Amino acid sequence: MRKPLVGINMKNYINTRAQTSEWLEATIPLLENFSDVDTFIFPSMGTLETTANLLAGTSFGFGPQNMAPEKSGPLTGEFSVESIIDLNANYVEIGHAERKNLFHEKTSEIAKKIKLALDEKITPVVCVGEEVHANDTNELKNALKKQIEALFQTINLAQWENVVLAYEPEWAIGKASSAETNYIENAHQALREIIRELGGDETLVRIIYGGSVSKENAAEIVRQKNVDGLFVGRFGHKPQNFADIVSIVSKTKG
Repeated sequence: MRKPLVGINMKNYINTRAQTSEWLEATIPLLENFSDVDTFIFPSMGTLETTANLLAGTSFGFGPQNMAPEKSGPLTGEFSVESIIDLNANYVEIGHAERKNLFHEKTSEIAKKIKLALDEKITPVVCVGEEVHANDTNELKNALKKQIEALFQTINLAQWENVVLAYEPEWAIGKASSAETNYIENAHQALREIIRELGGDETLVRIIYGGSVSKENAAEIVRQKNVDGLFVGRFGHKPQNFADIVSIVSKTKG
């Protein structure tokens, strides 16, 4: 059975070591009773070492919001998987819409990052999602299938079980409300069908929803059969809000 998963992406909102320490020190105790849910954080890149120190010995996972497609080399400004390993991090965020739209990351480069993370035993949280609201289920599945085929064409089938997919419809990111619940479930079901059609075991792959997730809509979303958890953004900046979302997932999926 897939273990529920809740993560948070801090983007560039909480950027100092002091702010990050304050958030983690407030949040860690609030999560002590939810061992039935895996949790992780992608802190602002400048606070990764602070995060590593504070989370050492806990089950709260963490990692960077991006990484280089090669282990080392002339890649100025990138973050190496060797640094991820050195920090004892266990997750890495790959392919976020902002990386693609603002920094023009190519699908081929994202695919290389996914394979590198898997080969180095780091769990990639791969962001996928259509740019515009699909008119029907077939249109939605076709849009997602093109992405999945392009991103995962080089991985071994056995590696699928180590992948986390973060379904984030680009049109819902940063909006006041999430996508419609039925739409979310249809997308998650379509992703499982696509994985199966590619030869992977979709029953082992955790798929979480991101895009304007809050404690007000969390329960409705995670009640859906194919949704394994949530990927939180700005609505988790208050520690209690994040803990409340984890609690909701625990009660619904744990």
